[in-house]
This record gives sequence, structure tokens and C-alpha cells, in this order.
Amino acid sequence: MQELEYETEIAAPASRVWRALTDPVWFRRWAGEFAPGSRLSGSWGVGEEIRFLTLEGSGMVTRIRALERERLLEFEVIGVVAGGKAEFESADALAWKGGRESHRLVDVGGRCRLTTRVDVPVSYLGHMQEAWPRALAALKELAELGPGPVPE
Repeated sequence: MQELEYETEIAAPASRVWRALTDPVWFRRWAGEFAPGSRLSGSWGVGEEIRFLTLEGSGMVTRIRALERERLLEFEVIGVVAGGKAEFESADALAWKGGRESHRLVDVGGRCRLTTRVDVPVSYLGHMQEAWPRALAALKELAELGPGPVPE
């Protein structure tokens, strides 16, 4: 696995960035940079399972390792979803298994510094190196829009 790290300065409070990260509707907007129609499913709590899914029914199965509202969110990959079914021992699942993704939010004078770290199998490195900067730019734009509903 290779660790990727990104730091994004966002002209919005951590509460707004947190909402962009965790709200299912907002998530679809920025996660679409990985795969159109991306969505999440699950419950927000330490030890809970969150699935990140595409329209085709593929994706990741993760477990929340740490959650401090508006400060820290960390997942660990425990499997993948292929054809709508969770897999934990396939070659693809084993390639991702144990990988972590974390988002650390720090308020700096009404702005938020978001540090994102993600472990990526070498075979997915090119795609993720292209997709993460686009996704974080979309998340930044979304969080900076200000109060109100997510624009269509």
C-alpha cells in the first residue's frame, strides 16, 4: 500500500466541512469524482460499518476506527463490494484490507484545514492520485457555499 496525503484549506468552519464529509446527499456531490453516482450507506459511530458504493453496486466496506465530530474521521477497509455483494477474501478485498482513510479537521480563524490520508494499493494508485485532488476540490467548493441546501 502507498499512503497519499492531502491538505486542503477551506474558507468555512469545521462544522460545514464535517457536514460535507458525512451527509449522504453532500457526499454524493464530491465522491462522484471517484465514480459517478457514488453514495454511502451505514451508521456514524465508532465500530460501525460504512459502505462506499457506486451505481453499479461495487465499492468498499469499511469500519469506523475513530470519530470525533467536526475533528476526526478514520475508517479501515475490511472488504469490497462487487456485484452488490460484500467480499472479504477475494484478491481485490485482500489488496485493500487494512487500508485506512482519515480526515482531520482543524479550525484556523473561522477556516478549516482538512488533512486527508488514504492508503491505496499500488494497482489503484494512478486512479486515486487523479481522483482525490478533484474530490477534495469539489468538497471544498461545496463546504464554502455557505448555509443552505446543497445546490443541484
